[in-house]
Amino acid sequence: MPERIPLTRIVTAYAGTAAAADPLNIPFAIGETALQPVALPARLVPNMLVMGRQLCGKTTTLATFGQAVLSRFGPEQAQITILDPKTSLIGKVVGPHVRAYAYTADDIDRVIAELAALLRDRLPPAGLTQQELLQRSAWRGAHHFVLLDDEQELRPHGGIGKPAATAPLWGLIERSREIGLHVIASRLPGNWAGVSVMNPFLQRLTASRSPTLFMDNDPTNVKVFGRISAQQLPPGRGLLVTSDGEIEGVLVGARRDRRPLVGRRSGVSTGDEGRLRLGQFRGTRPGEARCRCWM
Repeated sequence: MPERIPLTRIVTAYAGTAAAADPLNIPFAIGETALQPVALPARLVPNMLVMGRQLCGKTTTLATFGQAVLSRFGPEQAQITILDPKTSLIGKVVGPHVRAYAYTADDIDRVIAELAALLRDRLPPAGLTQQELLQRSAWRGAHHFVLLDDEQELRPHGGIGKPAATAPLWGLIERSREIGLHVIASRLPGNWAGVSVMNPFLQRLTASRSPTLFMDNDPTNVKVFGRISAQQLPPGRGLLVTSDGEIEGVLVGARRDRRPLVGRRSGVSTGDEGRLRLGQFRGTRPGEARCRCWM
């Protein structure tokens, strides 16, 4: 595994594959098994959690994913909402794709409420017959990607007064596939054994079969699946774990410069800096994608 690989190289390599025909297969890393692009198949698994200690690369991963979205969609096809309570993502994902950027508690509440109202309109209203549901036309408009950095900094569940900051999204996360919602969130581990089962936001991500990218963590305190422990890892590295327990070591793509990825093309090195071999997904038919998908 190289120490670093530009996202541009990953995006360009992925563009020549059969799975790239679906724009909702979003490449953001390379896998250590074959040094090939890893994509989140957001049509099947629309959400993802990134978890690790400080300086592990969580924020960079969210920025990389946001830039990958920009490379796959036009602004009319994908809108990005950035929730950034520590302002770590400021200036890293910009342009007409960005629907809203919020960092104060009040602005985060407002932005989430507006997005939730928009997405609820894509659900069928109450009282329809089976025939009416079958004949109901699909929603139209952009897919909505939420980049939520440092989820642990938001107003939590169980406090006095207002509900949790993410509460308006909880019911929508479980129906993400139906309404074009994609939540990519990061957080510190904290008391992971307790947090992972007591935090309603994380419970909804789990219910939607979201994968988790475990970056640098304390192996004694964090289990990635069953009895398998997390690892101490350098920045940018992680273990991508699906809800079925499939695990792939990955290196998240890095931005080489600040120019936008939209419309850019770059060559693919075949040297030691980041060998990207093109082929089909293991265990899938051409054009299919799994969460642990490397091309």
